[in-house]
Amino acid sequence: MPPLLPDQRAEVLLELTPLRRGIVHFTGVTLARPDPLGLFRALVRVPLAQSVLVLPKRYPVPPLALPGAMKYQQGGVALA
Repeated sequence: MPPLLPDQRAEVLLELTPLRRGIVHFTGVTLARPDPLGLFRALVRVPLAQSVLVLPKRYPVPPLALPGAMKYQQGGVALA
């Protein structure tokens, strides 16, 4: 991330790879900035509650040609 001046905004994109499916809850983000002498870092926690649903990867399946055909049932659906 480039250095920012006071009251300047920047947008940062992050990417992560989930290890399992389900709901991932994010509670916030912690930002760190160095002091002017570089001796320590000041940490600021910004609450940004969000969640995302992780689904399994989908694979394309070719169309299936199943044997058989639709047939009319003589007694109707009740006797099928």
